[in-house]
Formats: sequence, C-alpha cells, structure tokens
Amino acid sequence: MVDWQMTILRLNNAGYTCGMIAARVGSNQQHIARLARLEVEQPKFLVGVKILDLYHDVVGDFEQIRIAA
Repeated sequence: MVDWQMTILRLNNAGYTCGMIAARVGSNQQHIARLARLEVEQPKFLVGVKILDLYHDVVGDFEQIRIAA
C-alpha cells in the first residue's frame, strides 16, 4: 500500500503545489489536497501511477514511500 499522504507532502516539499501536481497527473486540485489530508485513501489507478511517476522524476527514491504487499 502506498502512503499517498507522504507522497503528496514530499512533492510539496520539493516545490510542487497540489494544483501543480493535479495538472501534471490529470486530476483536480481538490482531489490531490484530499489525499494530502487523508480525506481520500487512494486515487484512481491511473492517477496514482502518474503521481508515482512524478514522484520518481522529482524526488527520485521510491524507498521513501511506504509500499507494502
């Protein structure tokens, strides 16, 4: 399971606002903000994949995201 809140917060720390993330992944700003506030547990599959791709491009290290089977 991906820790979406931590993923979004680390992207924020790297200079990406929720609006910027939303634009890059084809979602809306409110949905990304809800992920960051834990109001939504997980994004739709394709949005999640795009968030992880963006995270990899910006932060670079998947070990920082909690991924559990």
